[in-house]
Amino acid sequence: METANWVFENAILPKYEVWVGLFGKRIVAFLAINGSYIDRLYVDPSEWRQGWGSRFIKLAKQLSPAGLECYTHQENHTARLFYEKHGFVPVKYGTSPPPESAPDVEYHWRP
Repeated sequence: METANWVFENAILPKYEVWVGLFGKRIVAFLAINGSYIDRLYVDPSEWRQGWGSRFIKLAKQLSPAGLECYTHQENHTARLFYEKHGFVPVKYGTSPPPESAPDVEYHWRP
């Protein structure tokens, strides 16, 4: 958890606009976006299929009406289906940068 906190505070907050979803006082989802680039879209697994991700995608499309880009791991079939359901199209297959160095997919949404 310490590493996740460090990454959030030092790599995400300074570079991205961050929107959070609250359930009561608990953060259950967040979107980190910079212009048209979605860096992170996270929903706590206990809140999956409750509309959080769809609301954040709708917000992202409002913030960047000309289009959006994002990446996800090729093996993350749940995320891939989610993005494709929301009109994103895979445009490039590659490998994420270290330390992950995992096969990924670049997605674009264009109105």
